Amino acid sequence: MPELPEVEHSCRALAAAGCCGLRLQRIIVHNQSSLQDEIDLAQNLARGTLAPPAIKQIARRGKWIILKLQRGALLVHLGMSGRLWLVETNQPASGYERLVAILSDSRQLRFHDPRKFGKVICTAQPYSYIGHLGVEPLTDDFTVAWFTKLLRGRSQIIKALLFNQQLVAGLGNIYIDEALWETALHPCRAASSLSNAEVAGLHHAIGKVLERGIKNCGTSLGKGMPNFVLPGNSQPTNQEHLQAYGQVDRPCSRCGNIIIKIKVLQRGSHICPHCQRLKSA
Repeated sequence: MPELPEVEHSCRALAAAGCCGLRLQRIIVHNQSSLQDEIDLAQNLARGTLAPPAIKQIARRGKWIILKLQRGALLVHLGMSGRLWLVETNQPASGYERLVAILSDSRQLRFHDPRKFGKVICTAQPYSYIGHLGVEPLTDDFTVAWFTKLLRGRSQIIKALLFNQQLVAGLGNIYIDEALWETALHPCRAASSLSNAEVAGLHHAIGKVLERGIKNCGTSLGKGMPNFVLPGNSQPTNQEHLQAYGQVDRPCSRCGNIIIKIKVLQRGSHICPHCQRLKSA
């Protein structure tokens, strides 16, 4: 699933490609379940009863892409396999386009989603969908003091806490595994069992792996298809820098022991069994 770095880079790519200020001329829906249109934007544009709205700003909140319009917003969640591609009109279709927005410069913003877990929401009230999200881990609100207070007194395992989008927004399996490897923490450690030094180390590691992911244009898995299309065909390369996630049967770069995969929260978790031993509280 695309996580904070992939979504952030998608937003930056769209902004760098000049999407802000362009108007949505038309929205073509190929899969109705991919679109939740509370303001009938697609229908009103098709009927000509609405002036094409301009994209005023492109932002991110957690794992959501937010295209702010003159009134309301388009919220895009990439789900498990979604990608938002900005392409020229003559770009061949992939066969998995669920929605296509025609922009005023004739380019197309295509929502490509093979597994159909993603969604696009046209709404006048975007915060009814994103207002519950927790602290953004790359902002000034994400301090060591705040993070320490969050963990204290919580008996749940640290991976479950980091997955909770109402506490910390934007983290997922890839970057949680990477941050826990960085700090040599087992994902099943109770949050309250971490020492002050371990909390501070994990806080630093979360920022480190997210910033690295953004710098490397995100992590691409499977067929290596990016979450965006830019002139020059910029490609995500963070998969080349992963230390734990997806590194099963490879030696840990810190101690040389073999990385293994265990199940935590019904998800595959990648750890070094030597560096990340499970300690009692």
